[in-house]
Amino acid sequence: MCSYTIRRGAAVKSIRAVGGVVYRISSQGNIELLLMRKQGGLWTLPKGKLMRGEAHDHGLLREISEETGIIGRVEELVAQAHYVIDKRPPRPKVVTYYLVRATGGTLRPDSHERIEQVAWVPVARALARVRRRRLLAIIRAALTFLGPVASTNKT
Repeated sequence: MCSYTIRRGAAVKSIRAVGGVVYRISSQGNIELLLMRKQGGLWTLPKGKLMRGEAHDHGLLREISEETGIIGRVEELVAQAHYVIDKRPPRPKVVTYYLVRATGGTLRPDSHERIEQVAWVPVARALARVRRRRLLAIIRAALTFLGPVASTNKT
């Protein structure tokens, strides 16, 4: 799954990354989403670049564990985001997002990645904390896979 953009006669390979809408079911039966916030940044979802030849599921679980301390199981393909990152030169980036059910681990922000906070957040609060429209759309798409539990989770 590579795409290319032509720039001044040369092919520029897209940056490939994966991201996760990580969830768990609380003891009260409510869905909680895993959010993180980098230093001076906005609340977001775990994501990161794939290593050369790395499978999506392996790279995604590696990134989630490194950034947040949580381990999980990859479930559904949710969405793909295409955008250009502001570097010199600008580069196209493709992030493939998956629904991930948390299966263990302990919340631990990765200071090496400048992550300040990681938190389990009820769905309604998560939707209020996330400011980027692209991420809100991805979260909403992921919630459709969770069915009636997601639609009744109003805490």
